Amino acid sequence: MPFVVGPNTPIWQAPGVTGGGTSVAWNPIRYPVNKFMLAGSWSPGICRGPTNAAIVRNLDERQGYGIDFAWLIFWGRKLARFTMTLELYTEQDWDDWQKWRPLVHTVPRRGPVRRSTDNADTARSMLIWHPQLAPLGITSAIVEEEPQEEVDDGMIAKVPIRFAQCKGMPKPAYAKPEAAKEDPALTAQEQRIRNKAEQLMNALQQDTLAGKR
Repeated sequence: MPFVVGPNTPIWQAPGVTGGGTSVAWNPIRYPVNKFMLAGSWSPGICRGPTNAAIVRNLDERQGYGIDFAWLIFWGRKLARFTMTLELYTEQDWDDWQKWRPLVHTVPRRGPVRRSTDNADTARSMLIWHPQLAPLGITSAIVEEEPQEEVDDGMIAKVPIRFAQCKGMPKPAYAKPEAAKEDPALTAQEQRIRNKAEQLMNALQQDTLAGKR
């Protein structure tokens, strides 16, 4: 089985494979994985993915009138969106997909989607596991797009499932990347101009923060 390392050793116990979002030592050549786990159940057929999984920083670029540089405001991290594509080659794969499909068809309760901590709690989000998602800290998701099966001329059915990451309730966060240290080559006048610009930037940031409340 492709997700078993050795006798009675599951893939998540292989070197570098963890669910804590900190390890990147997993070797896909030595320990290939062609399935993922959703709500405690292995995916059917062969899984190609994840694709386009990324944690994007939400940065707002600002520039004031008469200032020769821009600055960044960090508003937190966006939620990841990614695709897991199932490939069904045999009749058994198709039967397994029909049994597994209700997980894809499940929708959360209306309103804010909370992160699930229990495989049985599919009314929120669903726990998801794949060694390429774990280093990004993606452990819970919902199905954003439930697709139809795509059957090609070779009678191979492909099912691209679009997921959206779920996390806990939002926490207040407001910060900006720190600028580089002062350039010692600046003249006193240039340093005064820079100090004035920084004062203006701080004032604009305070106005921006007040507008976000």
